[in-house]
Formats: sequence, C-alpha cells, structure tokens
Amino acid sequence: MDLNKDDEMFGRAVSAAALGGHADIVRLLSRKGAELGFRRNYDPTDQFQDITSLEIAALGGNVESVALILDQTKEGIQDALQKSLTIAAEMDNLDVTRLLLSQHHLGAGCSDTLIIAINRGHQEVAKLLVGHPEIDPNVKDSKLRRALLLASRRSWTGVERILLSRDGIDPHPRNPAGHETPIAAAAQHGNEELVHHFVEEGPAISYCFLSVFFRPGLWTNMSILKLLWANCSAAERYQPPHRKMTRDECLGFLQGFMKHAVAFHKSRPDITAATFLLTNHEIPDYTWELPMNEP
Repeated sequence: MDLNKDDEMFGRAVSAAALGGHADIVRLLSRKGAELGFRRNYDPTDQFQDITSLEIAALGGNVESVALILDQTKEGIQDALQKSLTIAAEMDNLDVTRLLLSQHHLGAGCSDTLIIAINRGHQEVAKLLVGHPEIDPNVKDSKLRRALLLASRRSWTGVERILLSRDGIDPHPRNPAGHETPIAAAAQHGNEELVHHFVEEGPAISYCFLSVFFRPGLWTNMSILKLLWANCSAAERYQPPHRKMTRDECLGFLQGFMKHAVAFHKSRPDITAATFLLTNHEIPDYTWELPMNEP
C-alpha cells in the first residue's frame, strides 16, 4: 500500500491523522514509510488544498503530531512555520505555540501573529509571543494600531509590561486619528496598576487628558483621575496630542470643556469627578501658561 497516495475522499492518510490530533497514528504511519514533510496536500473538498502537513497538524492541535512533522523538516519551513504559528494563536493553543516559537526559522512575518492573539483575546498566547526576539513589539494591525495600544484596550497588564521591556518599543503610540494612547486606554478601562506603570516608567504622559476624562470609566474612578492630574502639566491636561493649538483655539476648547463639566455636574452631583475638575482647574481667568505657538 502506498501511504503517500492521495485518497480521493480524505487526501493523505497522515494528514487526516494529524488533523484529528492522533499522534500515535502519525507515528505509526511514519514508521511505515509515510512522508511527513511539507508537501502541499490534495483535498477534494478544497478546505485544505493549499496547506502543508505542518499546518494541518497545527489545526489538529496535538503538539506531539506537530513535533513529529517538525522532526522531518526538509525545506519550505519558514512559510509553513509562520502559517502554523498563526493557526496555533487563533486556536489559543499554548503548547503548539511554544513549540513553534522554539524553532529557529520564524522570520519577520511572524509578528502579525501577536496582533491576531490580542484581537482574539488570547492573553497567555500573547505573553509567549511578545517575549520572542523575532516578534516586532511595534507591529501594527490593518488599521495601523500598534500592539501596545490594543493590549491596553484589553487591560492586559502582563502583556504590557513585557512589551514595554522590549528594546525599541514606542511606549506612547497613538491610534491613526491621534486621539488615543496606551495610557489613555488603560485609564479608560480603569486599570490603575497599568496607569501607575506608565506614569512611573514612561518618559512622559502624552495624551489629551480631557478627551480621556470624558470617557465614562473615569467619571467614577477618582484614584486614576487624581493620579493623572498630579502627573500632567497644564498643557498636557488640555492640549490634544495630535496637533498644537493656537492660544485662541485652546481657550475656546477650554470654554467648551468647562460648559460640559458644569452641565454634567448639575445632572449628576453624586459624581465627584466633575466637582474635582471644577474646583481644581488652574484657569479661572485663563492666565495659565500656554507653551504652544501664538498665531
């Protein structure tokens, strides 16, 4: 019997076994002469027409099957490794992810896997990925948002700490519109530990304090509000991070903010955050220092 022949219904026997996660059958077929290499597989259903044995094993989710196929690596490994790593991250398979990351042929294309893990909500897989030297810590998603910002949105302190420890990391990437940074996302989601970390370890708080403050999460979180307030200069509290405003523009922005804060305070006097801002702002007559260019 030719074990490497493509069956009209199921393709190669070893691929079917790997997809089912049956490592013992994969091992048996290998001993009997089945090839475990990186050949493309015939599949009459077209589900796995353009996929390698390694990728099929990753889909099966059995780390032993993946290891058996890796042991017979001959060629084409980098592309197959990257695709298999993506599959493992999508399936939240820690063991297979760890095994694939231990290989020495990943290449730069594997960085997108980190974005996939974050978007899928697979925190433990993301922790494995961010610590790998071949994963770019500044990788962006299709909307040009970097991994650090995406992890902050999920309030993943462990992933954030590993990312911030990587050489070359940009600690304050903004979203494409320029309105949001990781510390702003952490504050919005009430992650006081992460906000403290950014304040203590980051070079500067570069974000528009008031645009963050208007997010619902901060209206009731006085500890984060006071922490951010104490660590921002007046300009950082009121200046949008994506552009410099003239003095007149800034004053107009402040007037609009004060009107909004007063209205909110009247409707929700039980929310102390509005009271805090109304009583602690340092601009009653707009004489505070404006370090931006005059028109």
